[in-house]
Amino acid sequence: MLSTDEGYAVAVNPSGAAAYVLGATDGLSLPTSTGAKQPTFGGSTDLFVATFLVP
Repeated sequence: MLSTDEGYAVAVNPSGAAAYVLGATDGLSLPTSTGAKQPTFGGSTDLFVATFLVP
C-alpha cells in the first residue's frame, strides 16, 4: 500500500538552529523517535511534527 505524507507548515526557531515541519500521513511506516507520544499508527490519518537540527 502506498502512503501519502504531506507537510503543511514549516517554522524555524529564532536562532536558526532548528526547523519544524507539521504534516499528516496515512501510512504505516513513518518513523518515530524514542519518547514519541504515539509511536504507532493510530487511525486513517495521523499528524506529525518533525524536528531538523542544524549543526
